Amino acid sequence: MADLGELLLRPPPFETLDALLDADESGRLSDEEFDDCLWLLVCRHVGTIEDAASLPSPVVNYYASRRMEWDVGNGGFAQAAYNMYEWFPAAAEGYTALGLPKAAALIKRAYDLTQAERGVVGKLKRRRAGIASIFKSFRESSLAELDKQLIGHLNAVDWWALAPRLTYVRLHRDAFRSLE
Repeated sequence: MADLGELLLRPPPFETLDALLDADESGRLSDEEFDDCLWLLVCRHVGTIEDAASLPSPVVNYYASRRMEWDVGNGGFAQAAYNMYEWFPAAAEGYTALGLPKAAALIKRAYDLTQAERGVVGKLKRRRAGIASIFKSFRESSLAELDKQLIGHLNAVDWWALAPRLTYVRLHRDAFRSLE
């Protein structure tokens, strides 16, 4: 998978979801290329949780599960709670739709723990805490215990979901085509 900064600097190889989905159907793309391009195109349609209300559920399931996977992969559940707390329920639904109930359950547990820590996150955001304070808070968070379930137990949780996510997208191509 390409680095996010690298992806954003490249001109998009596909201007539309239709063109991308056609290229995928013809077998011209690797899974990683398809996913990177799909992410960039879907992000044109989704930015906030409010946007999700007007989108087909397969699109929301793709977006929320992928965003959660990457955010947690980058900095753990505490970072995801800081960056995308409002997306946790949609991400759990997304993982459920992908057929990954253990990962969905982990997100639900993280969401429940985050409910208790929302005051800490809000305080950090209100006082515009520096990155050192933010990451110290992440390390001390009860969510750090959940991160340990992803280290060394990847197969038990099925967190890294590229293959199931793309299978799901391919089964729901029409939902993605409907965005254009």
